[in-house]
Amino acid sequence: MHAKIMVLRIKRLAGAVLLATCALAFSEPHENAGAASFDMLLIGAGARPLAMGGAYTAVPGDIYSLYWNPAGIASIKKTTFMADYMRYALDMEKGMPAFVIDGSKLGNAGTAGGYVNYFNAGSFEAVDENGNRLEDEDFTAAYIEGGVSFARQLPQMQGWDIAAGATFKGIAEYIADYRTTGLGFDFGVLCSPPVSALKLGATVKNLGTVFSSDTGSRMPMVFSAGLYFASKEWRNARFALDINKPLTSYYTIRLGGEYSLSRNFSVRAGRRFLENEVRHWIASLQGEEAGYVRENFNTWSFGVGIKPSARMLFDAAVLGNTFQSLPFFQFSVIFIAR
Repeated sequence: MHAKIMVLRIKRLAGAVLLATCALAFSEPHENAGAASFDMLLIGAGARPLAMGGAYTAVPGDIYSLYWNPAGIASIKKTTFMADYMRYALDMEKGMPAFVIDGSKLGNAGTAGGYVNYFNAGSFEAVDENGNRLEDEDFTAAYIEGGVSFARQLPQMQGWDIAAGATFKGIAEYIADYRTTGLGFDFGVLCSPPVSALKLGATVKNLGTVFSSDTGSRMPMVFSAGLYFASKEWRNARFALDINKPLTSYYTIRLGGEYSLSRNFSVRAGRRFLENEVRHWIASLQGEEAGYVRENFNTWSFGVGIKPSARMLFDAAVLGNTFQSLPFFQFSVIFIAR
C-alpha cells in the first residue's frame, strides 16, 4: 500500500509538472517551480483570449473576464452565457461553462457571474515499486474549480472611469483516491483614462489556502498588468499587451491583436515572450553563447470570431506548441439573452 501511494504521488508530481509547463510556458525551471498546487488554474480559458496570446487583463465588457480580470464584467449590459472547450494532447481535455447576470437584474448594484472550470487529465496506468502493471488499480486524474464573481463601476476620479471586481472560488484536485482542496480569491481593476482609446488593467489571482497534508503547498499566485488600445481612427483594429508574473515562474510578455474584417467576422493573433527567452536574445546580441532551447507550449496563437446572429458568437483558437506536431484547438460559444 505504501509503495502504491508513493507511485501515485510521483505520478501526481509528474502531472503537475506537465500542466505547469503547459500553463506557464517556461523552458528553464524557476527556483520556486513545483512549490504550488493547482497549476491548472494557470492554463487559461476562452478561445478569444487565448487566440490573442493571453493578453486579456485590460479587455473590458466580455464574459471571458470571469477568468482573466473580474472587473471586466462590470460593463456587460445583458445576461450572457458561455461554453468553452479545449482538447489537449493524449486524452486530456478542458472546459468552462459560465454566465454573467447584468446589473439591472441586481438593482444596479453591480454585475455578477459564475463559472465551473474543469480539467480532465484522463486515465493512468498503475504500477508497483518495481514497475509491474497493476491493471485493477488504474486511476484517473481531474481538477475542478467553481467560482462566483462580482464587479461594479466606481465613481469617476479626475475623469478616469474605474471598475473593480472580485472572484471567490473553490478548487479540488483528484488523483486516484488522493484529493487536494483549496479556497481562493481573484481581485482586479480596470481603468479608462480621459484618453478613451486606452484601457489599463491589473489583477492579483489565486490568493488563498490549500487544504492538504503537504504543508508546503500553496496557491499559484499570479500578478498581471495590461493595456488595451482601440483607437477611433483604427476602428477595426485592437491591440493588447500584458505583463504576467506567476509566483513560481518567470515573467511573460503577452502580445495580442484583433482585426474586424466585418461586423460579423474578426481575426486574431498573439505571441508570448518569456523572461529567460528575452535574456537569451540579449546575450546572443552581445556575442555570448547560451544553450537555451524553448521547450514549451503556448508560443504563437491565432483565431477567428464569428457572429452568426445578434445574440450568438462563436470563437475558435489555434495554439502552437512543441509537445506534439499538431497544435491545440479551443472553441467557445457565447449566447446573449434579450
